[in-house]
Amino acid sequence: MKDLSNIGCIFYGTAMAGMGVVTIYYRDFPYMLIPPKHSWIRGLFILAYISGALLVLAGACIVFEKKTRTISLLLGSVLLLIFCFYFIPYEFMTSSNYAQLGEWENAEKELALSGGAFVIAGCFPGKNENFLSRSLGKLIPFGAIFFSITMISFGFDHFLYAKEAADYVPSWIPNHLFWIYFAGIALIGSGIAIILKIKPG
Repeated sequence: MKDLSNIGCIFYGTAMAGMGVVTIYYRDFPYMLIPPKHSWIRGLFILAYISGALLVLAGACIVFEKKTRTISLLLGSVLLLIFCFYFIPYEFMTSSNYAQLGEWENAEKELALSGGAFVIAGCFPGKNENFLSRSLGKLIPFGAIFFSITMISFGFDHFLYAKEAADYVPSWIPNHLFWIYFAGIALIGSGIAIILKIKPG
């Protein structure tokens, strides 16, 4: 399981670094990092450059295990703050469909990324931590829950939008709806199992 944890850290760190590169290249943020309608932000391209560079740095630190716990705690906290104080108000203020689960897809991705960072932080022991790291470390137990909430939500989406999602199943695979429902059950079951710590290792 330790090897799988290491692989998971590499995948996560690579993904975050990749989003940093994309942010720098397009001088804008990917849609799962902040809500799409953000042209009102002053100096957006400068903020994108800085944020992109920090994401690349954070991803590299996670991949190469340099200050991984501290970096992951900071990254998870920033993503959680964006989810709470940007994505949530954005959904309620700009969308008339905020009561529909599918409308929260990008916000849930943000929550999953935050949860993943906290899970990674929990894989590394805290030694000689300062007050900030100790305080943020209290969020580590919620990492798996944040990630699982997204899994469960996406699982319900498979049932709510089954006919639309069926079009994403390759044409050569029979019984499209069966696989959509199967994947939905798997996501919901896995999310619940993670939260309840059923067969965690």
